[in-house]
Amino acid sequence: MSAKTIEIGKGHPTNLDANYSLDWLADADTLQTSTGSEFGRNIESYIETIKVSHAPIRLNVRKRPAAVVIGIDEYEEMLSMKAQFADLVVRVREAEIAQAGNEFDELFARISSAQSRKVTDALFHTTGADFVPTFQPGRTEAK
Repeated sequence: MSAKTIEIGKGHPTNLDANYSLDWLADADTLQTSTGSEFGRNIESYIETIKVSHAPIRLNVRKRPAAVVIGIDEYEEMLSMKAQFADLVVRVREAEIAQAGNEFDELFARISSAQSRKVTDALFHTTGADFVPTFQPGRTEAK
């Protein structure tokens, strides 16, 4: 099977199997349909049809949709895609956490810098007299 590598976040490669397309997956309303009793009477024929066509068959019981029968290859394809999806979710979460950590580190470095310390100290030691030259009253304040 050939694989395609993609990047998830920064530096998180993952392999996606190019052979997984799920082209056989379709809306239940569009599938070949059989009654449960007809399927049971001709199960070998239906199984062979599923194997050859790779197309699922919808089973109706009492004129209502009850199940979809798929071949083992399609079932294993879905299991493999489920595992790949779970792996992708983990990798995306890891990438998001790493990105958040990087942003925190950058912000902490800015806050901890000598320049920030100087500005912060000046802000907390400012008096009302320091604001007088630049004060402009708002609509609700008297001049």
